[in-house]
Amino acid sequence: MGIEDDFSYIWTARVMADTGRFHYNGWATAMLGWQIYLGALFIKFFGFSFTVVRASIVVVGMATAALLQRLYLRMGLTPWNATLATLTIVLSPLFLPLAASFMTDVPGLFVILICLYGCIRAVQATSDRAAIQWLIFAALSNAIGGTVRQIAWLGVLVLVPSTAWVMRRRRGALVVAAALWILSAAFIAGCMYWFKKQPYSVSEPLLVQPYPGEPVLFHIHYLSHRYLAIPLLLLPILIAFAVRYPVKERWARIQAAAVVVAVVVGGGLCVAIWPGKLHTVSQYLLVPFSDGELSTKGFDIGGFAGNRPDVLSMPVRITLTLLTFSAFLAFLLSIVNASRLKKVLGADNGGQISNQTLLTVLGPFTAGYLLLIVTRAAVFERYFLPFLCIFPIFLLRFYQARVASRLPVLMVIFVMLFAAYGVVTLHDFLASDRAGLEAADELCAAGVPRS
Repeated sequence: MGIEDDFSYIWTARVMADTGRFHYNGWATAMLGWQIYLGALFIKFFGFSFTVVRASIVVVGMATAALLQRLYLRMGLTPWNATLATLTIVLSPLFLPLAASFMTDVPGLFVILICLYGCIRAVQATSDRAAIQWLIFAALSNAIGGTVRQIAWLGVLVLVPSTAWVMRRRRGALVVAAALWILSAAFIAGCMYWFKKQPYSVSEPLLVQPYPGEPVLFHIHYLSHRYLAIPLLLLPILIAFAVRYPVKERWARIQAAAVVVAVVVGGGLCVAIWPGKLHTVSQYLLVPFSDGELSTKGFDIGGFAGNRPDVLSMPVRITLTLLTFSAFLAFLLSIVNASRLKKVLGADNGGQISNQTLLTVLGPFTAGYLLLIVTRAAVFERYFLPFLCIFPIFLLRFYQARVASRLPVLMVIFVMLFAAYGVVTLHDFLASDRAGLEAADELCAAGVPRS
Protein backbone atom coordinates (compact mmCIF):
# COMPACT_ATOMS: atom_id res chain seq x y z
CA MET A 1 0.00 0.00 0.00
CA GLY A 2 0.99 3.62 -0.25
CA ILE A 3 2.45 5.69 2.56
CA GLU A 4 0.56 9.00 2.45
CA ASP A 5 1.22 10.47 -1.02
CA ASP A 6 3.80 7.98 -2.24
CA PHE A 7 1.20 5.64 -3.79
CA SER A 8 0.71 8.32 -6.44
CA TYR A 9 4.42 8.95 -6.90
CA ILE A 10 5.17 5.22 -7.17
CA TRP A 11 2.53 4.84 -9.85
CA THR A 12 4.13 7.68 -11.83
CA ALA A 13 7.50 5.92 -11.51
CA ARG A 14 5.94 2.69 -12.76
CA VAL A 15 4.44 4.43 -15.78
CA MET A 16 7.85 6.02 -16.45
CA ALA A 17 9.52 2.59 -16.34
CA ASP A 18 6.89 1.09 -18.66
CA THR A 19 6.46 3.90 -21.18
CA GLY A 20 9.39 6.29 -20.71
CA ARG A 21 6.93 9.15 -20.22
CA PHE A 22 6.05 11.42 -17.30
CA HIS A 23 2.41 11.07 -16.21
CA TYR A 24 0.67 12.61 -13.21
CA ASN A 25 -2.57 11.17 -11.89
CA GLY A 26 -4.36 14.06 -10.23
CA TRP A 27 -2.70 13.83 -6.81
CA ALA A 28 0.85 15.22 -6.87
CA THR A 29 1.52 18.84 -5.92
CA ALA A 30 5.27 18.15 -5.91
CA MET A 31 6.88 18.14 -9.36
CA LEU A 32 8.71 14.88 -8.50
CA GLY A 33 11.38 15.43 -11.18
CA TRP A 34 14.49 13.25 -10.92
CA GLN A 35 12.98 11.11 -8.16
CA ILE A 36 10.68 9.50 -10.72
CA TYR A 37 13.64 8.57 -12.95
CA LEU A 38 15.43 7.10 -9.93
CA GLY A 39 12.38 5.01 -9.01
CA ALA A 40 11.96 3.90 -12.63
CA LEU A 41 15.63 2.84 -12.70
CA PHE A 42 15.11 0.60 -9.67
CA ILE A 43 12.01 -0.89 -11.33
CA LYS A 44 14.03 -1.65 -14.46
CA PHE A 45 16.74 -3.38 -12.43
CA PHE A 46 14.67 -5.27 -9.83
CA GLY A 47 11.10 -5.40 -11.14
CA PHE A 48 8.11 -3.54 -9.74
CA SER A 49 7.01 -3.56 -6.14
CA PHE A 50 6.32 -0.82 -3.62
CA THR A 51 9.35 -1.96 -1.61
CA VAL A 52 11.69 -1.82 -4.60
CA VAL A 53 10.70 1.75 -5.45
CA ARG A 54 11.00 2.86 -1.83
CA ALA A 55 14.46 1.31 -1.64
CA SER A 56 15.67 4.02 -4.00
CA ILE A 57 14.99 6.62 -1.31
CA VAL A 58 16.91 4.55 1.25
CA VAL A 59 19.96 5.13 -0.97
CA VAL A 60 19.21 8.87 -1.04
CA GLY A 61 18.86 8.84 2.75
CA MET A 62 22.28 7.20 3.12
CA ALA A 63 23.82 9.82 0.83
CA THR A 64 22.08 12.52 2.88
CA ALA A 65 23.64 11.20 6.09
CA ALA A 66 27.15 11.17 4.59
CA LEU A 67 26.75 14.66 3.14
CA LEU A 68 25.35 16.09 6.38
CA GLN A 69 28.29 14.79 8.39
CA ARG A 70 30.76 16.38 5.97
CA LEU A 71 28.84 19.63 6.15
CA TYR A 72 29.00 19.69 9.93
CA LEU A 73 32.74 19.15 9.77
CA ARG A 74 33.09 22.00 7.28
CA MET A 75 31.13 24.23 9.61
CA GLY A 76 33.52 23.73 12.50
CA LEU A 77 32.14 20.80 14.48
CA THR A 78 34.58 18.21 15.77
CA PRO A 79 34.37 14.73 14.17
CA TRP A 80 32.73 13.20 17.28
CA ASN A 81 30.16 15.99 17.59
CA ALA A 82 29.49 16.10 13.84
CA THR A 83 28.87 12.36 13.72
CA LEU A 84 26.53 12.34 16.73
CA ALA A 85 24.62 15.35 15.39
CA THR A 86 24.19 13.58 12.04
CA LEU A 87 22.97 10.40 13.72
CA THR A 88 20.52 12.46 15.78
CA ILE A 89 18.90 13.63 12.54
CA VAL A 90 19.03 10.57 10.31
CA LEU A 91 18.12 8.05 13.04
CA SER A 92 15.25 10.17 14.38
CA PRO A 93 11.71 8.73 14.36
CA LEU A 94 10.87 11.33 11.71
CA PHE A 95 13.70 10.93 9.18
CA LEU A 96 13.95 7.11 9.36
CA PRO A 97 10.35 6.34 8.29
CA LEU A 98 10.43 9.01 5.56
CA ALA A 99 13.66 7.51 4.19
CA ALA A 100 11.79 4.19 3.88
CA SER A 101 9.01 5.79 1.82
CA PHE A 102 8.82 7.31 -1.67
CA MET A 103 7.85 10.72 -0.31
CA THR A 104 9.78 13.75 -1.57
CA ASP A 105 10.86 15.07 1.84
CA VAL A 106 14.22 13.27 2.06
CA PRO A 107 15.16 13.90 -1.62
CA GLY A 108 14.20 17.56 -1.18
CA LEU A 109 16.41 17.82 1.90
CA PHE A 110 19.26 16.13 0.02
CA VAL A 111 19.04 18.74 -2.74
CA ILE A 112 19.13 21.60 -0.23
CA LEU A 113 22.16 20.10 1.53
CA ILE A 114 24.03 19.70 -1.78
CA CYS A 115 23.43 23.39 -2.50
CA LEU A 116 24.52 24.36 1.02
CA TYR A 117 27.65 22.24 0.68
CA GLY A 118 28.56 24.02 -2.54
CA CYS A 119 27.96 27.40 -0.89
CA ILE A 120 30.15 26.56 2.12
CA ARG A 121 32.92 25.30 -0.16
CA ALA A 122 32.67 28.52 -2.16
CA VAL A 123 33.07 30.62 0.99
CA GLN A 124 36.03 28.55 2.15
CA ALA A 125 37.76 28.35 -1.25
CA THR A 126 41.33 29.65 -1.30
CA SER A 127 41.13 31.10 -4.82
CA ASP A 128 38.60 33.23 -6.67
CA ARG A 129 38.32 30.67 -9.46
CA ALA A 130 37.56 27.80 -7.09
CA ALA A 131 35.00 29.94 -5.25
CA ILE A 132 33.17 30.74 -8.49
CA GLN A 133 33.22 27.09 -9.55
CA TRP A 134 31.68 25.97 -6.27
CA LEU A 135 29.04 28.69 -6.54
CA ILE A 136 28.14 27.52 -10.04
CA PHE A 137 27.93 23.94 -8.78
CA ALA A 138 25.61 24.98 -5.95
CA ALA A 139 23.29 26.88 -8.28
CA LEU A 140 23.10 24.33 -11.10
CA SER A 141 22.71 21.31 -8.82
CA ASN A 142 19.88 23.02 -6.97
CA ALA A 143 18.12 24.24 -10.10
CA ILE A 144 18.04 20.70 -11.50
CA GLY A 145 17.59 18.90 -8.18
CA GLY A 146 14.79 21.22 -7.08
CA THR A 147 12.52 19.63 -9.67
CA VAL A 148 11.83 16.94 -7.07
CA ARG A 149 10.19 19.34 -4.61
CA GLN A 150 9.66 22.99 -5.51
CA ILE A 151 10.49 24.44 -2.09
CA ALA A 152 14.04 23.09 -2.52
CA TRP A 153 14.58 25.87 -5.10
CA LEU A 154 15.06 28.23 -2.18
CA GLY A 155 18.64 27.02 -2.43
CA VAL A 156 19.43 28.69 -5.74
CA LEU A 157 17.01 31.57 -5.13
CA VAL A 158 18.17 32.46 -1.60
CA LEU A 159 21.19 30.45 -0.43
CA VAL A 160 23.31 31.21 -3.49
CA PRO A 161 22.67 35.01 -3.47
CA SER A 162 23.35 35.09 0.28
CA THR A 163 26.63 33.28 -0.27
CA ALA A 164 27.53 35.65 -3.11
CA TRP A 165 27.04 38.57 -0.73
CA VAL A 166 29.53 36.99 1.68
CA MET A 167 31.92 36.60 -1.28
CA ARG A 168 31.29 40.08 -2.68
CA ARG A 169 34.96 41.06 -2.38
CA ARG A 170 36.02 38.20 -4.60
CA ARG A 171 36.50 39.12 -8.24
CA GLY A 172 33.45 38.39 -10.37
CA ALA A 173 31.42 36.80 -7.55
CA LEU A 174 28.45 39.19 -7.68
CA VAL A 175 28.33 39.22 -11.48
CA VAL A 176 28.38 35.43 -11.71
CA ALA A 177 25.80 35.13 -8.92
CA ALA A 178 23.47 37.57 -10.69
CA ALA A 179 23.79 35.65 -13.95
CA LEU A 180 23.16 32.34 -12.16
CA TRP A 181 20.11 33.76 -10.40
CA ILE A 182 18.59 35.04 -13.65
CA LEU A 183 19.24 31.78 -15.50
CA SER A 184 17.93 29.70 -12.61
CA ALA A 185 14.83 31.85 -12.21
CA ALA A 186 14.10 31.44 -15.92
CA PHE A 187 14.63 27.68 -15.66
CA ILE A 188 12.34 27.47 -12.62
CA ALA A 189 9.66 29.53 -14.35
CA GLY A 190 9.85 27.20 -17.34
CA CYS A 191 9.55 24.13 -15.11
CA MET A 192 6.56 25.58 -13.29
CA TYR A 193 4.89 26.44 -16.61
CA TRP A 194 5.50 22.89 -17.85
CA PHE A 195 4.15 21.42 -14.61
CA LYS A 196 1.00 23.54 -14.76
CA LYS A 197 0.32 22.42 -18.33
CA GLN A 198 0.66 18.70 -17.55
CA PRO A 199 -2.63 16.77 -17.44
CA TYR A 200 -3.67 15.88 -13.90
CA SER A 201 -0.92 17.89 -12.20
CA VAL A 202 -2.03 19.84 -9.13
CA SER A 203 -0.75 23.41 -9.00
CA GLU A 204 -0.89 25.55 -5.86
CA PRO A 205 -0.31 29.28 -5.37
CA LEU A 206 2.94 30.40 -3.73
CA LEU A 207 1.22 31.67 -0.56
CA VAL A 208 -1.88 29.70 0.42
CA GLN A 209 -4.72 31.12 2.52
CA PRO A 210 -4.91 28.52 5.32
CA TYR A 211 -8.69 28.21 5.47
CA PRO A 212 -11.49 30.48 4.22
CA GLY A 213 -11.99 33.34 6.66
CA GLU A 214 -9.21 32.21 8.99
CA PRO A 215 -6.55 34.87 9.77
CA VAL A 216 -2.98 33.78 9.15
CA LEU A 217 -1.90 34.75 12.69
CA PHE A 218 -4.63 32.59 14.20
CA HIS A 219 -3.55 29.75 11.92
CA ILE A 220 0.05 30.09 13.12
CA HIS A 221 -1.09 30.13 16.75
CA TYR A 222 -3.30 27.08 16.22
CA LEU A 223 -0.45 25.05 14.73
CA SER A 224 2.30 26.42 16.99
CA HIS A 225 2.36 23.26 19.10
CA ARG A 226 3.74 21.32 16.12
CA TYR A 227 6.92 23.40 16.29
CA LEU A 228 7.60 21.86 19.71
CA ALA A 229 8.54 18.73 17.75
CA ILE A 230 11.84 20.44 16.88
CA PRO A 231 13.28 20.48 20.44
CA LEU A 232 11.86 16.99 20.97
CA LEU A 233 13.69 15.60 17.93
CA LEU A 234 16.84 17.47 18.95
CA LEU A 235 16.62 16.17 22.53
CA PRO A 236 19.75 13.97 22.17
CA ILE A 237 21.71 17.17 21.49
CA LEU A 238 19.90 19.44 23.95
CA ILE A 239 20.35 16.93 26.76
CA ALA A 240 24.07 17.73 26.64
CA PHE A 241 23.32 21.25 27.89
CA ALA A 242 21.36 19.83 30.83
CA VAL A 243 24.17 17.42 31.72
CA ARG A 244 26.75 20.21 31.64
CA TYR A 245 24.57 22.84 33.32
CA PRO A 246 26.68 24.64 36.00
CA VAL A 247 24.56 23.65 39.00
CA LYS A 248 27.48 24.40 41.33
CA GLU A 249 27.13 28.09 40.54
CA ARG A 250 24.68 29.95 42.76
CA TRP A 251 23.42 32.20 39.95
CA ALA A 252 22.66 29.14 37.81
CA ARG A 253 20.58 27.51 40.55
CA ILE A 254 18.65 30.72 41.23
CA GLN A 255 17.84 31.30 37.56
CA ALA A 256 16.73 27.72 36.99
CA ALA A 257 14.53 27.78 40.11
CA ALA A 258 12.96 31.10 39.07
CA VAL A 259 12.07 29.79 35.62
CA VAL A 260 10.65 26.56 37.01
CA VAL A 261 8.48 28.48 39.50
CA ALA A 262 7.27 30.79 36.73
CA VAL A 263 6.33 27.84 34.52
CA VAL A 264 4.51 26.02 37.33
CA VAL A 265 2.59 29.13 38.40
CA GLY A 266 1.74 30.02 34.81
CA GLY A 267 0.57 26.48 34.09
CA GLY A 268 -1.52 26.42 37.25
CA LEU A 269 -3.21 29.70 36.34
CA CYS A 270 -4.00 28.42 32.85
CA VAL A 271 -5.61 25.30 34.28
CA ALA A 272 -7.59 27.38 36.80
CA ILE A 273 -8.80 29.88 34.18
CA TRP A 274 -9.52 27.35 31.43
CA PRO A 275 -10.31 24.06 33.21
CA GLY A 276 -12.17 22.77 30.16
CA LYS A 277 -8.99 22.99 28.07
CA LEU A 278 -7.05 20.49 30.19
CA HIS A 279 -7.55 17.70 27.63
CA THR A 280 -6.25 19.92 24.83
CA VAL A 281 -3.25 20.89 26.91
CA SER A 282 -2.44 17.26 27.67
CA GLN A 283 -2.78 16.41 23.97
CA TYR A 284 -0.67 19.18 22.48
CA LEU A 285 1.70 20.25 25.28
CA LEU A 286 2.86 16.77 26.11
CA VAL A 287 5.17 14.67 23.94
CA PRO A 288 4.78 14.15 21.00
CA PHE A 289 3.06 17.58 20.91
CA SER A 290 0.78 16.75 17.95
CA ASP A 291 -1.25 14.11 16.19
CA GLY A 292 0.79 14.26 12.98
CA GLU A 293 3.65 12.00 11.94
CA LEU A 294 4.79 11.93 15.57
CA SER A 295 1.67 10.75 17.34
CA THR A 296 0.93 8.82 20.52
CA LYS A 297 0.27 5.84 18.25
CA GLY A 298 3.77 5.98 16.78
CA PHE A 299 4.60 7.04 13.24
CA ASP A 300 1.37 8.11 11.59
CA ILE A 301 1.73 9.93 8.30
CA GLY A 302 -1.60 11.00 6.88
CA GLY A 303 -3.59 10.51 10.09
CA PHE A 304 -4.61 6.93 9.32
CA ALA A 305 -3.65 5.37 12.65
CA GLY A 306 -7.30 4.64 13.34
CA ASN A 307 -7.79 2.38 16.34
CA ARG A 308 -4.15 1.38 16.72
CA PRO A 309 -3.24 1.35 20.43
CA ASP A 310 -1.10 4.10 21.92
CA VAL A 311 2.57 3.22 22.12
CA LEU A 312 3.43 6.23 24.26
CA SER A 313 1.86 5.84 27.68
CA MET A 314 1.08 8.86 29.81
CA PRO A 315 4.05 8.31 32.20
CA VAL A 316 6.40 8.09 29.21
CA ARG A 317 4.91 11.23 27.66
CA ILE A 318 5.26 13.18 30.91
CA THR A 319 8.85 11.99 31.39
CA LEU A 320 9.86 12.93 27.84
CA THR A 321 8.08 16.27 28.14
CA LEU A 322 9.97 17.13 31.33
CA LEU A 323 13.25 16.05 29.74
CA THR A 324 12.58 18.10 26.59
CA PHE A 325 11.64 21.29 28.41
CA SER A 326 14.42 20.88 30.98
CA ALA A 327 17.06 20.39 28.28
CA PHE A 328 15.72 23.31 26.26
CA LEU A 329 15.65 25.46 29.40
CA ALA A 330 19.28 24.55 30.13
CA PHE A 331 20.19 25.57 26.59
CA LEU A 332 18.38 28.93 26.85
CA LEU A 333 19.98 29.71 30.21
CA SER A 334 23.39 28.85 28.78
CA ILE A 335 22.79 31.30 25.94
CA VAL A 336 21.64 34.05 28.32
CA ASN A 337 24.69 33.53 30.53
CA ALA A 338 27.21 33.03 27.74
CA SER A 339 29.40 35.83 29.12
CA ARG A 340 29.61 34.04 32.50
CA LEU A 341 30.69 30.75 30.99
CA LYS A 342 34.40 30.27 30.56
CA LYS A 343 35.65 29.72 27.06
CA VAL A 344 36.45 26.07 26.49
CA LEU A 345 40.17 25.44 26.43
CA GLY A 346 41.34 24.92 22.86
CA ALA A 347 38.01 26.02 21.33
CA ASP A 348 38.45 27.78 18.00
CA ASN A 349 34.83 28.95 17.66
CA GLY A 350 34.28 26.94 14.53
CA GLY A 351 37.66 27.77 13.04
CA GLN A 352 36.94 27.51 9.36
CA ILE A 353 33.88 29.76 9.16
CA SER A 354 32.54 32.51 11.42
CA ASN A 355 29.12 32.73 13.05
CA GLN A 356 28.42 35.96 11.16
CA THR A 357 29.10 34.24 7.84
CA LEU A 358 26.84 31.33 8.75
CA LEU A 359 24.05 33.69 9.77
CA THR A 360 24.39 35.60 6.49
CA VAL A 361 24.24 32.41 4.45
CA LEU A 362 21.56 30.54 6.40
CA GLY A 363 19.46 33.35 7.89
CA PRO A 364 17.55 34.46 4.76
CA PHE A 365 16.98 30.85 3.71
CA THR A 366 15.60 29.91 7.13
CA ALA A 367 13.29 32.96 7.19
CA GLY A 368 12.04 32.27 3.65
CA TYR A 369 11.45 28.60 4.35
CA LEU A 370 9.60 29.42 7.57
CA LEU A 371 7.39 31.94 5.74
CA LEU A 372 6.40 29.36 3.11
CA ILE A 373 5.60 26.81 5.82
CA VAL A 374 3.48 28.96 8.13
CA THR A 375 1.30 30.01 5.21
CA ARG A 376 0.44 26.42 4.33
CA ALA A 377 -3.06 25.15 4.93
CA ALA A 378 -1.59 22.36 7.03
CA VAL A 379 1.77 21.99 8.74
CA PHE A 380 3.40 18.61 9.23
CA GLU A 381 6.48 17.65 11.20
CA ARG A 382 8.22 16.41 8.06
CA TYR A 383 8.38 20.00 6.82
CA PHE A 384 10.87 20.70 9.63
CA LEU A 385 13.67 18.50 8.28
CA PRO A 386 15.77 21.45 6.99
CA PHE A 387 15.41 23.18 10.38
CA LEU A 388 16.53 20.01 12.13
CA CYS A 389 19.71 20.05 10.06
CA ILE A 390 20.43 23.77 10.46
CA PHE A 391 19.83 24.31 14.18
CA PRO A 392 22.46 21.79 15.42
CA ILE A 393 25.13 23.84 13.65
CA PHE A 394 24.60 26.81 15.95
CA LEU A 395 23.75 24.68 19.00
CA LEU A 396 26.97 22.72 18.84
CA ARG A 397 29.25 25.57 17.80
CA PHE A 398 28.11 27.37 20.94
CA TYR A 399 28.45 24.16 22.96
CA GLN A 400 32.02 23.63 21.76
CA ALA A 401 32.98 27.22 22.51
CA ARG A 402 31.33 27.75 25.91
CA VAL A 403 30.27 24.42 27.43
CA ALA A 404 32.55 21.52 26.48
CA SER A 405 34.58 20.37 23.51
CA ARG A 406 32.96 16.95 23.36
CA LEU A 407 29.36 15.77 23.62
CA PRO A 408 28.74 13.34 26.49
CA VAL A 409 28.47 9.61 25.87
CA LEU A 410 24.96 9.79 27.38
CA MET A 411 23.86 11.32 24.09
CA VAL A 412 24.60 8.02 22.32
CA ILE A 413 22.01 6.28 24.49
CA PHE A 414 19.33 8.80 23.53
CA VAL A 415 20.22 8.48 19.84
CA MET A 416 19.93 4.70 20.05
CA LEU A 417 16.60 4.90 21.89
CA PHE A 418 15.18 7.31 19.31
CA ALA A 419 16.43 5.08 16.47
CA ALA A 420 14.90 1.95 18.01
CA TYR A 421 11.61 3.78 18.50
CA GLY A 422 11.65 4.92 14.87
CA VAL A 423 12.26 1.39 13.57
CA VAL A 424 9.58 -0.17 15.75
CA THR A 425 6.91 2.42 14.97
CA LEU A 426 7.61 2.18 11.23
CA HIS A 427 7.22 -1.60 11.50
CA ASP A 428 3.87 -1.19 13.26
CA PHE A 429 2.72 1.36 10.69
CA LEU A 430 3.51 -0.94 7.75
CA ALA A 431 2.06 -3.98 9.54
CA SER A 432 -1.19 -2.10 10.12
CA ASP A 433 -1.37 -1.22 6.43
CA ARG A 434 -0.73 -4.82 5.42
CA ALA A 435 -3.47 -6.02 7.75
CA GLY A 436 -5.92 -3.57 6.19
CA LEU A 437 -4.96 -4.70 2.70
CA GLU A 438 -5.38 -8.37 3.61
CA ALA A 439 -8.81 -7.65 5.06
CA ALA A 440 -9.82 -5.86 1.86
CA ASP A 441 -8.56 -8.79 -0.25
CA GLU A 442 -10.63 -11.22 1.83
CA LEU A 443 -13.75 -9.16 1.22
CA CYS A 444 -13.05 -9.03 -2.52
CA ALA A 445 -12.47 -12.81 -2.54
CA ALA A 446 -15.86 -13.24 -0.85
CA GLY A 447 -17.52 -11.45 -3.75
CA VAL A 448 -17.81 -7.92 -2.30
CA PRO A 449 -17.24 -5.38 -5.14
CA ARG A 450 -14.18 -3.12 -4.75
CA SER A 451 -16.46 -0.09 -5.02
